[in-house]
Amino acid sequence: MNDAQVQQQIQQMVSFIRQDAEEKINELEVKAEEEFNIRKLKTIEEQCEKIRAEYARKMRQAEAGQRISYSAGLNAARLRVLKERETGLRQVYEEVRERLLRASAEAPERYRALLLELMAQGIFLMRQEGKMMARVRPQDAALAESLLSAALQRHDAIQQAVEEAQRREEGGEECVTVDGASEAVQVSVDRQMHLSKESAGGVLLISADGKVQCDNTLEIRLDIAYQQSLPHLRQLLFGDTSALQADGAL
Repeated sequence: MNDAQVQQQIQQMVSFIRQDAEEKINELEVKAEEEFNIRKLKTIEEQCEKIRAEYARKMRQAEAGQRISYSAGLNAARLRVLKERETGLRQVYEEVRERLLRASAEAPERYRALLLELMAQGIFLMRQEGKMMARVRPQDAALAESLLSAALQRHDAIQQAVEEAQRREEGGEECVTVDGASEAVQVSVDRQMHLSKESAGGVLLISADGKVQCDNTLEIRLDIAYQQSLPHLRQLLFGDTSALQADGAL
């Protein structure tokens, strides 16, 4: 084999090796491109999923914030309404109290009858104490003394009515009225101490030892009537309050 043939054969081998290398390079480039695209798509999908998850989290936070803001605003509005209603009720209470303060002067006969009933009721509730003192306003001391006898008689009538009602409930015979039932009760008007001049009136009964009291003043009776009448007053003044009650109650 001459030099020309050897050179030709070498050239053929180089060409074969080069072609094989180029094919390998092309295969590697294609494989690398495929792997790159796969990784790129995977990375894009992962990032998209993170973005979607973050968006969903922020949406939940925004919705929760809106609900909290709405609830807070609703509660604040309800509290304002309740405050205004309570203010209105207190205005009614104060107006009635002002009328009570004027009642004894503007309607003395009605006040006289009322004081008599208050004294009789107090005596009945305190009857077990036997001896007691009636404390009234300074301006009512003389009136209270003049009503003592009538108050004791009224006490007898109340006691008799209560006993009759109890016997009827128990199925017993009708009781017979006994005169002088109040003889065991002794009541005197306290001339040393009085209710405040600014009081609306009424009576405070105190046992002889000072341990038991029955406050039958008009202020106390007003407070009791006010508390007992609150549901009716709310319904009368404001109507149905079920919406407020459903949101947290009146």
